[in-house]
Order: sequence, then C-alpha cells, then structure tokens
Amino acid sequence: MRYMPLERSMDLNLWKKHLGHVPDEAWENLEIETLVLADNDLTEIPTKIGDLKHLRMLDLGHNALHSSLHPPNRIRYV
Repeated sequence: MRYMPLERSMDLNLWKKHLGHVPDEAWENLEIETLVLADNDLTEIPTKIGDLKHLRMLDLGHNALHSSLHPPNRIRYV
C-alpha cells in the first residue's frame, strides 16, 4: 500500500488516494492516533474502525459516506 505517513508512525495519511474503500492494511496498526481518509470516494467505513482504541483524530471529509450504523451508538465520542 502506498501511503504518506504523517510526522509520527502513529499517524496514517491516505488523503486523496481515491481508494474507493479503506484497504485492510489500514487496520493493522491498532496504535494509530490520527487517520486521514479524506477525498477517497468512500461510501462506508468498515466496523474495524472501532478497533482503533487510540484514535484521536479522524478526517473523513469529501467522501460520499452513507449512514448505516446499527445501532446508532456504535460511535463513541472522545
């Protein structure tokens, strides 16, 4: 996978890669604190995102996401 890491290895920047979906490799490092997925033509985010317990910043801007969370309390605000 070609990606641009941010300043720390705890950050993953996949901005403007036009991925269409989040690659499985994105979920391998469970220590990620910052995940940038903006401008990737995403329509959904896998439930694996819930495994990123250290995630503090998530950028999903400029995607075509559809809300399909069942139940709606699956996202925890920090």
